[in-house]
Amino acid sequence: MMPILVHLIACGWIALGSGTVGPDPNKLMEYVKAFYWAMTTLTTVGYGDISAKTPPQMLYATMTQLLGVGVFGFILSNVASLLSRLDAAREHHMENIDQIETFMNSYNIPTDIRWQVRSYYHYVWKEHNGRLDRTLLKSLPDKLQSEINFSINRSVIERVPFLRSASRELLEDIMLALDHRVYVPHERIFRAGDPGDSLYLIHSGCVDILTADGQPIASLAEGAVFGEIALISDGPRTATARASSYCDLYVLPKASFLAIIDAYPEFKAHIEGMMLERQGAKTLADAS
Repeated sequence: MMPILVHLIACGWIALGSGTVGPDPNKLMEYVKAFYWAMTTLTTVGYGDISAKTPPQMLYATMTQLLGVGVFGFILSNVASLLSRLDAAREHHMENIDQIETFMNSYNIPTDIRWQVRSYYHYVWKEHNGRLDRTLLKSLPDKLQSEINFSINRSVIERVPFLRSASRELLEDIMLALDHRVYVPHERIFRAGDPGDSLYLIHSGCVDILTADGQPIASLAEGAVFGEIALISDGPRTATARASSYCDLYVLPKASFLAIIDAYPEFKAHIEGMMLERQGAKTLADAS
């Protein structure tokens, strides 16, 4: 845009006689001088080495200066607006940090806890630019939210054995019910003996699975699913899950899952059959 504007103004300047330098036998040099005058007049008020000497040239130079003020003022204002929008997320993040720092100072929070809080905010900024995924999606219609969640987590949730036969519509409804949570290192997700009330999908991070007495069983990484038996069983947790790093997890509550499958009678019958089969196997094991 700018090169075209400067070119047109330079051509107009040549048509008016090129000012104090006048026409040049070398047409290329005449154009270069006119282009130079147009650029300096648009961006400043010129350097005086080439200036108007006739009334039409003076009026043309004045109009060019006014055009330069308007064009570059518009460009600068848009650039400033763009930069402010780009930095809006950081400003929001820094406001949150300032507020939490003020709170911690007011209540004399111990230094080690302050470090953990700052570390958490650093993680949120690094991974989510200061905002958690679910916050961003809430402004979208439910259909688009489920489509986005389906795109992100489809490969993960299809690893759940009893969901492999589920329809796309059912999976989309399940995706919409997912709750996004962040766990800090060494935070317990659930313990052995707790009621089994949710399924967990690891979006990022690592989770350690431990026995009731704290012995390691397995370490799960991004893309893994755990706690799925809770959705088809009423038994308590048989192991403890603990975050070994910062973890982004998607959680599917059992209550939400059961409410969703009510709308899919065939799949609900399939789940109920699995529950009866599991209860029968447990009864046989107890009897033996």
